[in-house]
Amino acid sequence: MGIINEMFEKLPVLNDRKDPTLSAILGLLFGGIGLGIYFRSFIDFLLPILITMVFVAIFEDVGFLGGVLFASIYGYFRALTSNQKMGIKERVGEGPWKRWPTI
Repeated sequence: MGIINEMFEKLPVLNDRKDPTLSAILGLLFGGIGLGIYFRSFIDFLLPILITMVFVAIFEDVGFLGGVLFASIYGYFRALTSNQKMGIKERVGEGPWKRWPTI
């Protein structure tokens, strides 16, 4: 985990708070394109697409599934580490439904 943690630490902080759960869903459904639009960052667009291309080149058809899963996991941890760098305390697994008032 040391190399992966260093990679996320070197990435710049996003402009505002991003929801890790939503970014994981966007990464799963739309890959790097969805993450690039949601994070408004070119590196967050390019990195998942490049990893997906490498997976497809190595594993052919099954590689696309690996690339989509990578984009989902990348989006979740990218949002989580960026929020932590901004000083936002967030419990893991707390989605937007926990912040809505109950009736």
